[in-house]
Amino acid sequence: MADVENHPNFTFSELKLFLEFSPSVYFKWDNDPLHSVLLVSPSVTKTLGYDPHMFESQALHYKDLVHPEDLNRVAQELLQHKEVDVFTHQPYRLRKSDGNYVWVEDTTQVLRDEKGMAFCFLGIVSDISSHVFNTKGLIKVTAFLENYKKALNESSIVTKSDTKGVITYVNKNFLEITGHTIEDLIGKPHSINRHPDTPKEVFRQMWETLKAKKVWKGILKNRKKDGSPYWVDMTILPMVDDQGELVEYIGVRHDISPIMKQRETILRQAFTHPLTQLPNREKLLKDIAETPPCALALLDVDKFSQINNLYGYNNGDTILTTLAQKIQAYLAPFERFTLYHLSADEFAITADKECRVGFEAVARGLLESIDHTQVQVESMYVMLDISCGISFEPSAQLLQTANIAMKEAKTQREDIVIYSLDLSRQEEYESNIAWGARLYSALKDNRVVPYYQPIINNKTLHWEKFEALVRLKEGEDKVYSPFYFLDIAKQTKQYKALTRAVVEKAFETFSVRLEDFSINLSIDDILDVNTRNFLFDSIKRYRLGERLVLEIVESEGIENFEEVTAFIDGAKELGCRIAIDDFGTGYSNFAYLLRLKADYIKIDGSMIENLATDRNSRLIVQAIVIFAKSIGLKTIAEFVKDEATFNEVVKLGIDYSQGYYFSPPLQEPPKIT
Repeated sequence: MADVENHPNFTFSELKLFLEFSPSVYFKWDNDPLHSVLLVSPSVTKTLGYDPHMFESQALHYKDLVHPEDLNRVAQELLQHKEVDVFTHQPYRLRKSDGNYVWVEDTTQVLRDEKGMAFCFLGIVSDISSHVFNTKGLIKVTAFLENYKKALNESSIVTKSDTKGVITYVNKNFLEITGHTIEDLIGKPHSINRHPDTPKEVFRQMWETLKAKKVWKGILKNRKKDGSPYWVDMTILPMVDDQGELVEYIGVRHDISPIMKQRETILRQAFTHPLTQLPNREKLLKDIAETPPCALALLDVDKFSQINNLYGYNNGDTILTTLAQKIQAYLAPFERFTLYHLSADEFAITADKECRVGFEAVARGLLESIDHTQVQVESMYVMLDISCGISFEPSAQLLQTANIAMKEAKTQREDIVIYSLDLSRQEEYESNIAWGARLYSALKDNRVVPYYQPIINNKTLHWEKFEALVRLKEGEDKVYSPFYFLDIAKQTKQYKALTRAVVEKAFETFSVRLEDFSINLSIDDILDVNTRNFLFDSIKRYRLGERLVLEIVESEGIENFEEVTAFIDGAKELGCRIAIDDFGTGYSNFAYLLRLKADYIKIDGSMIENLATDRNSRLIVQAIVIFAKSIGLKTIAEFVKDEATFNEVVKLGIDYSQGYYFSPPLQEPPKIT
């Protein structure tokens, strides 16, 4: 301690005592790479647990104590401050003799020779661990919040507005996607981005939700500065102060324009007949539901299957295309008439504001112009006979009653029949009654059973899992598909019993097997409390959740999203996976997939079975596969009927296949090895 012996104000003994009991440690370091300690106060023992002689004998260097993560920073700070006489390091960590670290504050004085060169350093090192630990949580929270803010700004489109909807902040992503500048937006209402296609009701409901201090979520079509549209998946959060009063709104958006464009393409193709490019059956059903027409006529080419058999399918397509063109040409002068191509040889015509007499006159005139039409096929002429059924019934019965009238026209060999209540439906009624009784008997006698169709991995060609399909058995040889009894089951309130029978028997089968398997559920199954509880109880009892896939029949549409998503959450808690069945027709909606947390998409067989021959089917399926892959869903092709279809399925990158090409549904699934 020779350096302090001649201190003018303290005796050597007093200084030694002061240094020994000081809470700080005094170091004198050499200006060498190791920062060799030339002198250290006795308090180093109390603070760090080291004997001072370990430093003075060069057995331990100061550099050895600095935490590896802090060492480079401390050295850099030392280099940066060599030109000043005194400086304070940012807090860093020193290793104690027991291996633990303490946070220290280090104030360093630079000692210089006659030439002004630094030759050593004097440092006062104080333990500030308690202070750091008290503030560390706050520092960490602040750092996390800053990181979250940065992540949000980098990944999302963010705005802030006051309680009146006036914009107060936009991030760079918002500017980039809209083409606006900050000057365009700050101080302007959010309606500057509103697209005219978005109904006012959407914004009314939005403001009702926000003013109630609730989070609003939805998909919006917005407008860029140049007027072009873009789509966002948006969440608006009301921000309140410590008194619970609204102070501002924060909007977080994600650009989903590519997904919505794909959706529009798929919907356009899904609602268009691939041969004639006319609106198809699904479009007719949608139009009847949304804007009910006042009249519907169904036109059917008599015995068209014979034409296909005689002249081939290619020539049959030519005939249908020619017929569609003739019908369009006839209807062109008439306003508010729409032509649809429903199936191979069936067309439909609707009118939205035509009186009964006027619609019937147009229909009769059309039949006169096209009935017995001769269509040239190569060197031959084919004569077409057309049957027509017309209905003016309410929208809920419009298609059904027009179909009854059309069948009556065929039966009676009339050109046109208009539906009336006196048209006989006795045979249909009798058949319904008979099937209702047969179904009741089959349930009672335990003859409603699952058959199992394998699902094949398209890469390995292995049978990986099975789908349980309901069947009704009569005798030893007769097995009926649900085509014959499913609608009757719903009409006669026996549908719940069907679901229970399939669940119970399928679970019994796979309780002693190792494969994954799936069962079908309708929206009625999901929304029925008793069925839902029975299913969940059975999953727990048999412990099959990890191997069970629940296929939700997508073609039925989903309105009760909260209940359905609650069901899915409950099923996933039990380990189940979710598949959307029949995707691609009916109520196909990409928003369903995003909201339902599905694991698989089962692409509807009506598109799969035409993959090898129909370009539009391939385009639709390709778009579905691309979308599924982009959100991490597996795809399953249904109705794979032959090698040509399977080859197309593989080319499109679909993950799994199911269909008669591999196996029909089996009464007992074989063991998979």
